[in-house]
Amino acid sequence: MTYIVSEILTNTTGVIKSGAIDTNDSTYKAWKDDESINIYTYLNYAISKNWVDTSKLKESVEDGKYSDAGELYQGMVKYIIDYLGSNSGFDKLIYKYMIKSGAVTGRQICLMLYEQKVLEYDEAQYNGLNTGSIGAYDFLRGKIQDLTITPGQLALEPCTGSIVMTDANSGKVLACVSYPGYDNNRLANAMDSEYYNKLLTDQSRPFYNNATQEKTAPGSTYKPLVAVAGLTEGVINQDSYITCHGVYEKIKPSPKCWIYPQAHGTLNVEGGIENSCNSFFYEVGYRLGLKDGGLSQVASDNNEGSASNSYYSSDLGLDKLKKYAQAFGLNETSGLEIDESSPQISDEDSVRSAIGQGRNNYTTSQLAKYITAIANKGTVYDLTLLDKVTSVDGKTIKEYEPKVKNQLSDVSASTWNAVHNGMRAVIVNHSATFSDLNTSSLKLSGKTGTAQQSTTHPDHGLFVGYAPSDSPEVAFAIRIANGYSSTYASEVGRDVMKYYYEIAPEDEIITGEAATIGSSATGGD
Repeated sequence: MTYIVSEILTNTTGVIKSGAIDTNDSTYKAWKDDESINIYTYLNYAISKNWVDTSKLKESVEDGKYSDAGELYQGMVKYIIDYLGSNSGFDKLIYKYMIKSGAVTGRQICLMLYEQKVLEYDEAQYNGLNTGSIGAYDFLRGKIQDLTITPGQLALEPCTGSIVMTDANSGKVLACVSYPGYDNNRLANAMDSEYYNKLLTDQSRPFYNNATQEKTAPGSTYKPLVAVAGLTEGVINQDSYITCHGVYEKIKPSPKCWIYPQAHGTLNVEGGIENSCNSFFYEVGYRLGLKDGGLSQVASDNNEGSASNSYYSSDLGLDKLKKYAQAFGLNETSGLEIDESSPQISDEDSVRSAIGQGRNNYTTSQLAKYITAIANKGTVYDLTLLDKVTSVDGKTIKEYEPKVKNQLSDVSASTWNAVHNGMRAVIVNHSATFSDLNTSSLKLSGKTGTAQQSTTHPDHGLFVGYAPSDSPEVAFAIRIANGYSSTYASEVGRDVMKYYYEIAPEDEIITGEAATIGSSATGGD
């Protein structure tokens, strides 16, 4: 039921307007947090509170009209039934429970790959699966390892990814990649209709540009922005030390640091970025929301915030975070000359928003725009894919020059240095992922991010960065949606940098087989 309400009605179709929901409403909390009411009660309540976009239900209500809430509810039921009829996500959910119950076995699924001609028939392997001499896990792992089967084909999670890389000093896009892709040549001139139909029905949506249209929470990749906000607003300075106890108890319910049940101890801002300490940035989000004399109470505060809680306003903190998100251009699309989803700056919970959660939602291209400004210390460019437009005879019709959207002139040099030092320390001090880069001539700076947006799907893995650290030339943002951990995104970023700066031979990076990733993971966010 959660899948129907959250994934379909709210996130995907917008039948339930997320922006209209009062997240403090007791009935909403009973549905979302306590799970103490059923879907019938919640949907009828949502109708009564005008959280439902009735315009989307016209075809599901007889004659496109309704006279009471009961008819509207029945229209929603019809809408859901019709939608589920063609929804692959719901189908996969059903299959998941069928597999768990033993109604369908992994071996049977593997046999179907041959029977449905997804794989070219191999008698020995088919018979091995049929008799049980070849296990389903080993079979699938081998096919994925040699790229006979791709994650995109199976529409597994994760099965999509994206990267946008820019010239850090102009905003020109050097790469804009969405996976899975397709062969444009087969869709031009004499269209390959069979290929087109295959793409159209592909569960991994190859026509969907994951770089410019897919939005997720930025997770900890947002922390450099929050560091800039905290330092510039004066709620912290380079000598401010905040203690991580593993649990942040100044708000209820109390959020945890990713390292819990351990704790990071006492950190300054550079250490907060380096260790991606949630508690450090929870405190920054909290302090940004302190009114009048609240900040003066911080020194005498305890872990529960007894001295300053009466001064705390989440709305005030959100306003300040929004101010800097807007300054970095996250209130609008990136400037790319192709379709792009609109960004969403969080308007809920300044403490959790300060670690890139709340309602923060951005595309990979928008994160690339933001991290480009971090790299060059405050110049916000509109990104562009185009260099120039020429006529058929080669005459230049229009040239595209870098367009500066904003200059963060109020941010001090010491603030930029602190943020840059923290991002450099992420690469140098905390992960074996970058060991070969750290022994090369290239200096890389970066920030990982793991964003949770669903309890039924894996977390998103993100990595942003720039190089060279001391004089940035390129900046980039990488996302693997539902990619479990930022480790995987950071390993992609490492390989992209090795390829771009020719740190390793191409055939060592691109082997024709699926890479074994994550072996260097040390935990973290």
